[in-house]
Amino acid sequence: MLKKYPKTGELVIPGEKLSPLEVFMPGENVYVEDGFIYAAKIGNVLQDLKKRKVWVYSRTDKPALLKPGEIVLGQVTQIKDKSLTVKIFAKLKPKKTLFKTPFTGEIYIANAKREFLETMSQAFTVGDIIKCKVSKVTGYLIALDTKDPDLGIVYSRCTKCYIPLKAVTIKRKQILQCPKCKIIYPNKKVARDYGKIILH
Repeated sequence: MLKKYPKTGELVIPGEKLSPLEVFMPGENVYVEDGFIYAAKIGNVLQDLKKRKVWVYSRTDKPALLKPGEIVLGQVTQIKDKSLTVKIFAKLKPKKTLFKTPFTGEIYIANAKREFLETMSQAFTVGDIIKCKVSKVTGYLIALDTKDPDLGIVYSRCTKCYIPLKAVTIKRKQILQCPKCKIIYPNKKVARDYGKIILH
């Protein structure tokens, strides 16, 4: 039944499926998602058949570079109906740090905006630069949040003219507008300091 899953001693990488949750209980350096156990770190699989437990022995146990609560900067690279992918290239708080190798983060629709959203494309566009809060780190999987007013888009371009959008206030609400074609983007999740963050 477990022929398609790694056996004891085999090397695995983060995100590799180890076992259905109904077969083993999760141990160290693993995480559970949708009824399956996955490796959270690179290392060797260990299985205790008596205790029905699986874990990963890692020789590279180092503190994560990102921690929950930290504020990061990234670019939207992919948008689905209920989630989007962010290439994280900098940490803003507690200390500004530029990453030589970007991280990959994910924002789910429930963590994007306080107001109701049908799809993520209502609030974001591929290419947007956004400020996010790290909400959870599981191995190399980074969950992000943009619900707070201080978080969201800090730089965006018009989808028609491809020039930088400007933040304008209409009925006490900050929205984005193209200064050339005057298209308004009323549902964008805009950060309070839109246009004020130096991106280089």
